[in-house]
Amino acid sequence: MALTGAREIKRDSRVLAHLANTPGDAQVHQIGAALGLRDRSVARSLDRLTDDGLAVSLDTDDQPLPLRTYRPADHPTTLSIRHVDFHPVIVTATTDHPAAHPALTRPDLRIVRADSVRPGDLIVSAFAATPDGRLRSTDYFACGAYPAIPQPYDPECGCGVCGTPEVEGLEGTVVLSTSYPWESCDPWPADELVLVLPRPDLP
Repeated sequence: MALTGAREIKRDSRVLAHLANTPGDAQVHQIGAALGLRDRSVARSLDRLTDDGLAVSLDTDDQPLPLRTYRPADHPTTLSIRHVDFHPVIVTATTDHPAAHPALTRPDLRIVRADSVRPGDLIVSAFAATPDGRLRSTDYFACGAYPAIPQPYDPECGCGVCGTPEVEGLEGTVVLSTSYPWESCDPWPADELVLVLPRPDLP
């Protein structure tokens, strides 16, 4: 029976987390023994992580599967693992932007729906569209992270962004900021995922 996408993502995140926290390189059988997974299951996760640019294979295809060796795509010291609200946050690359860089090392960094972002939360990143069963990836805004100032959504506000098809979600639309950091509203589909650093005085 095939694994569901959610289970594959969870397994992939466990494998990547193990790679990130293992000094040096790791072989398939070592990862499997540490995580209680079969070698073939580990190998499937590593194949996906390699395809997604998150892991690097150090062997040729003729190497026996249990002995195949992998490392994270980035230097291990640039990775950190956060598990918040059952969403694994795996930081594989950093940014020099002064507003975003400090947030990436915070243990309270979390993934929430756009309609769960609260006033004062720091919006760090959006998530790119990803095929089912693959880890969701993000990129950083050129403007850097910015504070959320949620406002009611008005598709007729005239800002040039509200009311466009791209921001209309099946569960509605929320506005997370107006005029900053762009000269327009910042509407998001309500169910879209957002990487945020919660406001310190909120639970």
